[in-house]
Amino acid sequence: MQYPSDESDPDEPAYFTSSAPSSQWHPPSRSQRRHASERDYEKDYSPPPSPKGISIPPHQLSLKRVDSIMEVISQLWNKEGAWGVWKATNATFVYSLLLQTIEQWSRGLFSAAFNVPEAAVTTGINLSAELLDTPYPWASLAVAVAAAVSAGLILAPLDLIRTKLILTPLSSTKRSLSHNLRNLPSYLCPTPLMVPTILHSLITPTVNHSTPLLLRSYLGIDPILTPTTYSISKCLSQTTELFLRLPFETILRRGQMAVLATPLYQSEDGKRLETIVDIGPYHGVLGTMWSIVLEEGGSSSLVNAKKGKWAETKGQGVEGLWRGWRVGMWGLVGMWGARALGGSGANGGEF
Repeated sequence: MQYPSDESDPDEPAYFTSSAPSSQWHPPSRSQRRHASERDYEKDYSPPPSPKGISIPPHQLSLKRVDSIMEVISQLWNKEGAWGVWKATNATFVYSLLLQTIEQWSRGLFSAAFNVPEAAVTTGINLSAELLDTPYPWASLAVAVAAAVSAGLILAPLDLIRTKLILTPLSSTKRSLSHNLRNLPSYLCPTPLMVPTILHSLITPTVNHSTPLLLRSYLGIDPILTPTTYSISKCLSQTTELFLRLPFETILRRGQMAVLATPLYQSEDGKRLETIVDIGPYHGVLGTMWSIVLEEGGSSSLVNAKKGKWAETKGQGVEGLWRGWRVGMWGLVGMWGARALGGSGANGGEF
């Protein structure tokens, strides 16, 4: 009679033993119990296998973690060099310059049209502090917000080109700003982008301009009398503005790429628009939010820790609406760190 050995493999076929059932039962050896327990653990506690990867075009980034800033920068640098990291800098500079110019001009126009005293810069703390000393601060706030929305709508075609230059590879032809401006079918904001552009343009001026008014009117926090508390409150308000703006920015960028993919905006050779990452679908403001949270992609969550049961959840969840918040937070930390080192937060109104 052959007894099981500790060194034998329980998965090995019994080529040299009889196929007849043994008349005596023998308990499983320690190695058999160990292998069986390992197989049960792998079956019960292992997460669901990831789907097989699909071949990625050479111009696209192969990201293992889409929320990793360093991985995105590294792959852009490896694929496209230094210019890949600083794409669309000319378009961004022109857009920022024109946005401030048109916004200031629109504020003067609306102030004259609605007989609202135009806010003048009386302090050096920041742009929103100028509303503190106006006789009608809330009317001036409405004028500032309306001017920002008007500037955003006027510059929507330029913002469309800027997004295109950022998301297309450097290998694509005719990437100059002047060439793309000449090939635009219209210099007006496209109809599908009206609502997301207005919502995206509303967030920043509303939060930034209303914060000083709320702090001084309701909380008694003044930029001159309590500069430290005022600076901390402004930092918190800008963090709030970041998390309010990100979902609408995601929707706006998707809408812009959806417009660029239409036949009206296609290139002269009729080739499909190539992007460095896959672009999600655009279904309007609410439809895109619904699609991101409940339909696109999927995630695995552990529903039973004892049995190791995993459940597949469809959609990215609410976290999918706030992609890119780390980049924004690093920007805020850098900006406020520079202000703290320079001492501009406490003495911003002094020469």
